[in-house]
Amino acid sequence: GRPSRAPMAGDFQEALSVDESSVSGQSVDPQVAKALAEEPPEQYYSRLYHEYIDAKRQLGDPVEHITEQGFLDHIRTGEQQLAEKSGSPVRYKVELRGNSVVLIAVPLPS
Repeated sequence: GRPSRAPMAGDFQEALSVDESSVSGQSVDPQVAKALAEEPPEQYYSRLYHEYIDAKRQLGDPVEHITEQGFLDHIRTGEQQLAEKSGSPVRYKVELRGNSVVLIAVPLPS
């Protein structure tokens, strides 16, 4: 056998599809952006992780390798990078598109 190691964020990085079009000017429902902005961080991150896992399971995709901590580390890094790029804080929402799970980047109101 081979030595086992704890899963890391990079183990599933390829599986995270992010749609940044809303950050680059496409409109987003203001109510969605407002709700995301008002959600407490610990509740938002927990909900996002569980929605992502549920969506992957719905498609029959394996999720055993996706740890909550690794997922959240990746999400926080992506949010920070997008915020720096766009000049506005962002959060994600989960969306099913065909047979893939996409994270939609939503710019938050100031």
